[in-house]
Amino acid sequence: MSAPDNNRQNKRAYRLKPTKIALKGTFFELNDVGSGGIGLILQEGGPEFITGERLDHIPLELTSGPVSLQGVVSHISVLTDKTICGIRFILTGDQFDAVMQFQKERAT
Repeated sequence: MSAPDNNRQNKRAYRLKPTKIALKGTFFELNDVGSGGIGLILQEGGPEFITGERLDHIPLELTSGPVSLQGVVSHISVLTDKTICGIRFILTGDQFDAVMQFQKERAT
């Protein structure tokens, strides 16, 4: 199964600097980032995610300081070499600018 790029409304960046994001007490490698969300690489035996699950604290590290966002698990995609958890952000106020800055800082 390939990544669900054909259905995306927001462009994603896949060529990223190595980045880890802490959720559920575990660090996950960032697979991709877009203006509407992120994809994390799930680890076998790690915490489980359920489609529709709300995440109240998604920490993103920016050069200007950390930001915390909320999101919803939008999909779990099983690929030949990895499993991706797609998380759609629930943005308020100026958080969109923070996501765009994070995307810019993480892109190679």
